[in-house]
Amino acid sequence: MKKIFLATMVAALLSACCSSRSAQSACRSIVGEWTVEWIEGFENVAVEGEGTPAVTFESDKYYSYTGCNRLSGSLQLDGQNIRFGDGPMTKMACNDRGREQKFMEAIFAADNFAFDGDALLLRSGQKTVMRLAAKSK
Repeated sequence: MKKIFLATMVAALLSACCSSRSAQSACRSIVGEWTVEWIEGFENVAVEGEGTPAVTFESDKYYSYTGCNRLSGSLQLDGQNIRFGDGPMTKMACNDRGREQKFMEAIFAADNFAFDGDALLLRSGQKTVMRLAAKSK
């Protein structure tokens, strides 16, 4: 009986946490695959002849695709704070009109994240530097 009561209380607390709009970001996880929709300083992430940028988050690593090259590294998550670590990157020649450079600047500038509806916002301070959408499964 005590176990059922305890399980019910934990579920209620978690539900209350995630029902508050201001606390929703703290209850959601960024772990998973995301497609880049927007990068600060780059109007259109879709570049003809190149792929769509994406980022996959694990609990302590990230894997990304700039639309041309791949970059991965360590990931530090602490609440809403985020830090991308350096890691290996492929070095293919890209005709992406500077998108890869803006992608890299945004990733390494990000120090926190938030959610805007279903979108994931990577931010530097209060400034959004990248907007991502969850990949369809």
